Amino acid sequence: MRDLALELISREVRITWWANIRFEKTFTPDLCKLLAQSGCIAVTGGLEVASNRLLAKIDKGVSVEQVANITRAFSDQNILVHAYLMYGFPTQTAQETIDSLEVVRQLFMNGLIHSAYWHRFTMTSHSPVGLDPEAFGVELVGPEKGDFAYNDLEHHDPSGCDHAEFTQGLNAALYNYMHGIGLDYPLYDWFDFWAPKPLVAKDYIEKSIKKKLWVYHSELRSKVVWAHDLPYVEVEDEMAYVTFFHRDEEELVELKFKDLEVLEFIFEVCYKPEVLITVEELGKRLNEEFSFKPETFFTKKLWYKLLELGLSILP
Repeated sequence: MRDLALELISREVRITWWANIRFEKTFTPDLCKLLAQSGCIAVTGGLEVASNRLLAKIDKGVSVEQVANITRAFSDQNILVHAYLMYGFPTQTAQETIDSLEVVRQLFMNGLIHSAYWHRFTMTSHSPVGLDPEAFGVELVGPEKGDFAYNDLEHHDPSGCDHAEFTQGLNAALYNYMHGIGLDYPLYDWFDFWAPKPLVAKDYIEKSIKKKLWVYHSELRSKVVWAHDLPYVEVEDEMAYVTFFHRDEEELVELKFKDLEVLEFIFEVCYKPEVLITVEELGKRLNEEFSFKPETFFTKKLWYKLLELGLSILP
């Protein structure tokens, strides 16, 4: 998706688009910013059971905390996020179902997802669960293998709960959350039977997005690119007045003339290049041109100002 976004920007193709994704760590804030600039308006991805225990059992390769940070990176760029949700996975308990709903509620409350859909788990013959039910704690009970369309299987889950009874309440809660309604309701109000109180902390998602998921601005293998329009420069009395343009906004930055030379050099090598250079390569070239030690330059105010104004560090 990075290369697609860069190609759209480079060719000045003006379209809007959306994509199905996995909530991978590669979707850094900088990459999401680049995707938005290229016209991405929405993504859909699988949060599935919204439980770290069950996500590990599925071998999904993501955690709830990771999903929270990645959805925030998209939402901060006004990219809508649709989540695929699942309930009724083998060994999922009533408590875990309620806790999953609480996670979903908090994601909506914090503006991290904008729509979602609950899918009830179905065991299929070629899925990991269907191929090895015992490994997932369930028992295959039917149907008999036939000559045609042997796909959806029936199973008994001795450690789980009656998942069917949660269907109406989960869907009702989700419909209201998508419309900004009922986010402060007790979760048991959505069900017409006794349901446990959630054990998830009320600020679980809020705390998750305060943690630093990415530390990539100084990773040597990360790619560096300036994909925005070039700024407008005026020079007067050894001072440079640089106007940066981003979407409908502009910002004026005052630089010493020697810093303007550095800025122009960075744009020369990073402005929509055919081949992206790495942080390490940029550091070497700055050292050759200006005798900067990379470890020193990447702590300078100019570097962080460029990151703030649109210089992207990409996986």
